[in-house]
Amino acid sequence: MASKADKLKARAATTMGQSAEPAEPSTPQVREPVPTESRETVEGPASAPARSASPSRSRTKPIKMTVDLAPVEHRKLKLWCATAAAELELPEVAASEVVRVLVGLLQEDAAVAERVRNELVRSGGSRRGWN
Repeated sequence: MASKADKLKARAATTMGQSAEPAEPSTPQVREPVPTESRETVEGPASAPARSASPSRSRTKPIKMTVDLAPVEHRKLKLWCATAAAELELPEVAASEVVRVLVGLLQEDAAVAERVRNELVRSGGSRRGWN
């Protein structure tokens, strides 16, 4: 008697137009990474031809970043956000928005950038050894 998993596999194979019999083991195909410069983007309807992305185009989809903070650092950041929200009469100031503002300040304000560089020199460029 076939197990439920075997029945589901057979049903899926039939739906996909394949044989329900197990296939011969094959070597897995490894996909090579595609350099960003050679990726194509498609704009408009699905029938429109793909255009090559030019090197001058920039990525528009946000990039997710994860940062591990020591509990005391996290508490200080959340307290700063709550204080800023109260001072600015906003319902909330998100920590992620503070990071976005700081990234902008690093680019726009030479004094801020210099303070960050000095802190990196002082800390050795990494504060990951907190745990």
